[in-house]
Amino acid sequence: MERHEFIFNGIREHLDTLPEHEIVNLWNRYCQENNDPDGEIWTNDEEFFEIFFTKPLDAVRAAHYGEYNFADDFVKFNGYGNLESFNNPYYHIDDAAMINDIIEQPEVYDLEGLIDELNEAWDEENDDDENDDLF
Repeated sequence: MERHEFIFNGIREHLDTLPEHEIVNLWNRYCQENNDPDGEIWTNDEEFFEIFFTKPLDAVRAAHYGEYNFADDFVKFNGYGNLESFNNPYYHIDDAAMINDIIEQPEVYDLEGLIDELNEAWDEENDDDENDDLF
């Protein structure tokens, strides 16, 4: 296993321990860093509509021409400015792309400490392997 794969797997394990809203926050930060506003995931509530729509007709249009269900927990814009709602945000998160970005710039995600720990674990594991080869 290479260092990158080790760190990648360590980040994935860490993400598996986080609550849903923290994963969504990390994903939204990824989208902001990569200039992908349509990828951002929002809570499907009144505040979302107040932020993004000044006219009720615009909100109705975006819901009608999209795939929107009022009862869903999350919402995002599709590539046409229409709404797409859903209950499971994980189907809308490219975790591999996000993890690779975390590896490249952990400071953006406030995960420098995790990367340092994983690098130290990698170094320890590989130092032990090198010492085993000596005997």
